[in-house]
Amino acid sequence: MYFGGSASDPNTLFGSKVNDFFNFKAAEALDDDAILVTLSTDSANAINGIRSGRDLQIFTSGAEFFVPQADLDPITPSNITIKSATRRGSKVGLRPQSAEGGTLFIQRQGKALREMLFSDVELSYVANNVSLLSSHMIVDPKRMALRAATDTTEGDLLLIVNGTNTTGYRASSTGFGGTITAFMLNRPQQIVAPSSFTTDGDFFDVGVDLDDIYVITKRTVSSATKYYVELFDEDRTTDAAIQYYNSPASPDQALPGSATAGSLSHLEGKTVKVIRDDIVDTDQTVSSGQVTLGGTPTSYAEVGLDYTVTVKTQPFEPRLSSGAVQSQRRRILEVSPVLFRSQNITINGREVPLQSLPLSGAGGVTTFSGVKKTQGFLGYDRDAQITISQSKPLFFTVLSLDYKVSVGQ
Repeated sequence: MYFGGSASDPNTLFGSKVNDFFNFKAAEALDDDAILVTLSTDSANAINGIRSGRDLQIFTSGAEFFVPQADLDPITPSNITIKSATRRGSKVGLRPQSAEGGTLFIQRQGKALREMLFSDVELSYVANNVSLLSSHMIVDPKRMALRAATDTTEGDLLLIVNGTNTTGYRASSTGFGGTITAFMLNRPQQIVAPSSFTTDGDFFDVGVDLDDIYVITKRTVSSATKYYVELFDEDRTTDAAIQYYNSPASPDQALPGSATAGSLSHLEGKTVKVIRDDIVDTDQTVSSGQVTLGGTPTSYAEVGLDYTVTVKTQPFEPRLSSGAVQSQRRRILEVSPVLFRSQNITINGREVPLQSLPLSGAGGVTTFSGVKKTQGFLGYDRDAQITISQSKPLFFTVLSLDYKVSVGQ
């Protein structure tokens, strides 16, 4: 067992005796004896993290190091050598995370996400800037966790909990305090997709158990500050939600026999969204831990806080044989999203109908899968950006997006 960064010897690496994890007493430097080695560099580098990867990697306040192993020889007191890899430094208190052969860590100043990766070209480690285009989304990072991909439809998801202290950060970062910045990573496809998660309050901590993501949220309820342990659930379309159905598991509740839903004390005084049998009822305010539904549910109901999914494309810059078309006006002619089991979507503020409803308007909202071709967008601008969002808290999955743009003078 290895550890480092102790209070009295912050730049010393300790390794226990073989098969005796709590014995760190150095003896005769035999192969099975304990290891004690100090990082002797031109600066004081306190050890902040250790990870066993391709090599034993050591993260410090001013640089990154590794312990090379020749021909897979075990590390012993007689052969241990510590080499410098990169000079970036890692932020204290954030454990490095492994993903697809690399190691992700937050740089010392807490403003960039980097990946320590072995380069076959340089035959050494490099520290690539993963957050090159999204460093403004990392603010006073406090916690970090990684959810590994579980199938071929997704990548690894790195979750960074931002603090609320924005002092020393750029102005564009002020809106990300208390949020979670998520990076979807897929190295074989060269994909780095950053996004931001917000809630009614602040995210305080995050943890991953296999494919389950748990967070601690800090909320203000009835003028009192409270902390909740919550679980991300793709079967819910509202935040901090309670569902009502037959044979529920706590904290969900049994299907009510009337138009009143209770057990909502954690949302006291909040304006909530109400979904009943795939029908979105009018907004309600929780009073005495209850809300009134639009009718008696027959299969399920859900009550929770609203959140808005927003996806915005980059400004349109076509690469034409005649050259660049910057500063010319553009008009969006057609947008064709590929949807999967979606019930509601808006494109540039327009709600797109996904199904044909009976004249009576009765019945729940059905799901739609396939390509939804949408036309009739008016007006010109110089960016031709597309904003995809929702007007109702229903299911919504966009697999890809195709669009046509007209470029003029």
